[in-house]
Amino acid sequence: WQGLDGTQILAHFITTPDPRGWNDYSVDLNAINVQSCWDNYQQQRENQQVLLSYGWGDGGGGPTREMQEQALRLKYMKALPHHRQGQANTFFVELEKRIQQLPVWNDELYLQFHRGCYTSQANIKKNNRHSEILYHNAELFSAINFLTTGRYPQQELNRGWEFILLNQFHDIIAGSSIAEVYRDSEREFEQVTALGKQCLDEALAQISSHVCSSGNERLLFIFNPLCWRRSEPILVSFEEIPNNFAIVDHDGNLIPFQIVSNNAVLVQPHEVPAMGFKTYQICEGESANSFATSLNISTHHLQNRFFYIELDAQGLITSIYDKKSDREIIQNGRSGNVLQLFEDRPLANDAWDIDIFYQQKCCELRELEEIKIIEMGPFRGGIMLKRKFLDSTITQCIYIYDQIPRIDFHTEINWQQHQTLLKVAFPVNIHATKAIYEIPFGSIERPTHWNTAWDWGRFEVPAQKWADLSEGDYGVSLLNDCKYGYDIKENIMRLTLIKAAIDPDPNADIGHHSFCYALYPHGCDWRQGNTVRMAYEFNYPLLAKIGAALSENRSSEFSFARVNRDNVLIETIKKAEDSDGIIVRVYEAYNQRGEVEIEFGYAIEQASECNLIEDDEIPIDFVENKIKFHIRPYEIKTFVIKFE
Repeated sequence: WQGLDGTQILAHFITTPDPRGWNDYSVDLNAINVQSCWDNYQQQRENQQVLLSYGWGDGGGGPTREMQEQALRLKYMKALPHHRQGQANTFFVELEKRIQQLPVWNDELYLQFHRGCYTSQANIKKNNRHSEILYHNAELFSAINFLTTGRYPQQELNRGWEFILLNQFHDIIAGSSIAEVYRDSEREFEQVTALGKQCLDEALAQISSHVCSSGNERLLFIFNPLCWRRSEPILVSFEEIPNNFAIVDHDGNLIPFQIVSNNAVLVQPHEVPAMGFKTYQICEGESANSFATSLNISTHHLQNRFFYIELDAQGLITSIYDKKSDREIIQNGRSGNVLQLFEDRPLANDAWDIDIFYQQKCCELRELEEIKIIEMGPFRGGIMLKRKFLDSTITQCIYIYDQIPRIDFHTEINWQQHQTLLKVAFPVNIHATKAIYEIPFGSIERPTHWNTAWDWGRFEVPAQKWADLSEGDYGVSLLNDCKYGYDIKENIMRLTLIKAAIDPDPNADIGHHSFCYALYPHGCDWRQGNTVRMAYEFNYPLLAKIGAALSENRSSEFSFARVNRDNVLIETIKKAEDSDGIIVRVYEAYNQRGEVEIEFGYAIEQASECNLIEDDEIPIDFVENKIKFHIRPYEIKTFVIKFE
């Protein structure tokens, strides 16, 4: 099997039938299975050895004493194929020696079953995504703090990661376990969140204390966990919003803000440094009261400098006109942000599967109970829509921004329907035969047509933070903050929101759901349109902390690391497991190669490249606070950096 970056991995399809007649990896070791394993193998002319994986439990784990005894006895049954016990690694080493030109499968190994696992048990999907982001941030800022104070909560972070990884066991995160498992999972993720927030809060507090001194005025820190400068609104919480206060930058310029509640304001910082922070002073005085905004909000339309959005009487989006590109985004005669409900009764494996015939019974949730304006700007404007379906209620806040070309859909659902699949659909005015989906450390193309059985089989596919449909000079991306099931057929982009199976958990997904998705129209394709960065910004918001006044001899901003190529992302910064070095992990996201430079906020003492488990260090060249290296398409690289 050949991966995205060209790496080849020896793979072997299991041919051992289980009692149901399927090919499986968890079977008894008996004469029938030994013979069947060989009989089912279809490449006997090319290769005379096959692998039989036996034992109880998923993954072939747990051979019993009886199986081991049978293995000894079966060797003497002359009628059976000759067999011996050994390790899987030995089989693959010998296979590679015997066959010089193995066939190569250069695509995803798509399993045409269990498509419901991308969506079942929505809470664990959300807990998983949000915990990964929390621990990314906690590791980054704890590593920055470590270089100043020597304090790094390695034991606490590792304990949290162990819980996260435990819950990534395939029947847990897949949503196919019994109800008791998810009650345990919720308790474990409460611990994960508490540990992660404690580590992050301590790091941010200590970083703040080392660049501040006591004073009469307070300082607003804006932290950026991503590896490029960002200028976007951030929600800042106060115990109580002060009367007659202003926010000013380091040069004394007033920074406008938007009050959104009794204890929160929306602030628009300018170019917060990559993987670092920027500071603003909170002081007494008149705030900026004049700010040119492009926002115009009503219950029938939303408008900013990027889009003019029209809604019908039912609150459905009938038009999204892109002002910059002078084109309509929604297909003529159709509506966008349509919530679609499907009867979801697969023939077997309720939590695991979505069967293709689910599409035969569909209704669109069009009835609107309430619509009202909730924000008017100047940075963000929005409306609230409330819908009801049987015993379920769906409340959505649609937001647009003065400075961000993105449409956000914040969604709260009280879901009470069993075996009912909920999707959201956007029929976009795009012609493309392939869509692009984010996968871990890369992306993959999949067809939007059903020309062949292979195409038809991928009617529901997994993705991470985004999927994109682009023509040569224009495209639309559909982002999410905790969903993983997509389907894009022809020009209709859909995201699967809720599944609600009844087996093995009779009340799966019943209750409260909170999540966000977003539509991001852009010029050019997904690369030039910066879909990857927009999806990261949607999932990794800026962070805010209020501290003491700025010391006169300290800088008002700091960047720990920034990269000079848009196609290369710094995915992880953390302390090394077994040394005082800092781990910096990057990956190439655009299928491009070239020279890369990373600039750090501290001078480098020593730099090495290592593997993913932080072994096999090879020294690399560096100059002052910069490292340079060559990267291949979709390559992952890991460095160990020691700073002066």
